[in-house]
Amino acid sequence: MKMEKQEPIELVFVSGACGRLGKAVLLGMAGEKNRFCFGFQRHTQAVVLLNPPLAAPVEWWPCDIADFPAAAALIRKLISEKGTAVGKITLVHAIGPFKYEGYQKPDEAAAPDPHVMKMNYEAFVNMTEAVLDAVKDIGHPVQVNLCTFGSVSEKYKVPLWHSFNLAKQKVRDYIQFKAGQNRNIAGLYVRTSTIDTGSENKLRPHVPDNIRRYWLDPEKVAESVCADMEKLKPGAFEIKDIIEPMPGFDPEAYYRDVQKLDAHWRSMMPKPKNSSLEP
Repeated sequence: MKMEKQEPIELVFVSGACGRLGKAVLLGMAGEKNRFCFGFQRHTQAVVLLNPPLAAPVEWWPCDIADFPAAAALIRKLISEKGTAVGKITLVHAIGPFKYEGYQKPDEAAAPDPHVMKMNYEAFVNMTEAVLDAVKDIGHPVQVNLCTFGSVSEKYKVPLWHSFNLAKQKVRDYIQFKAGQNRNIAGLYVRTSTIDTGSENKLRPHVPDNIRRYWLDPEKVAESVCADMEKLKPGAFEIKDIIEPMPGFDPEAYYRDVQKLDAHWRSMMPKPKNSSLEP
């Protein structure tokens, strides 16, 4: 009796899956035949609330990606459970904490904020290496697609968020290196203008409506990213910019005038308890 050849399956891992962007990416990737999607979220209670029965195979898992050994162990477990059926793995890192540091002189800006670096860069490296370690046991080549998010402001190396710039540069270079090192790895690095997320609204609660209306919708960003991930070729590395153009906005002038930029941002941030905003 001739046995049918099993179709390869794809595993999708998304960090920050309870945030607006992460959840949109996770659900945007779901629904395809032989694709299993796993959302990672630190808060167990949120995971329980977000695990209703769905037509698409989606699971939210409690996972603190800052706990490197635990996060790596969970990824290896989920991959090993599917065994040799795995033909493709997609990892999307939708966590990217931002810190407004204020103006720093060049000699004071050498050491980045540890938390910003850990969550934007080191956590992603830890998850990626766990994926690559697990696929060694599958016994055949597995396509691995990597994706994370940055900001269009990175182009201007704004000193007001120096640590964020450094972390994003490192994660971008890491993905590019991995894609160039292994033809079974592909990478997509997405730079966006401001996305309307809970974190962004908490950071800048006093944004005028005539600016906020141009913030990106997370679902639209996810739709674009999911489509691009589908088209990634093995060994490719791509940088994609997603922006919502604002009439009259000149990014070169806006980001280069640091003093004016600092004043503008502080006017939109929570009012400090004392006379100065601590960096």
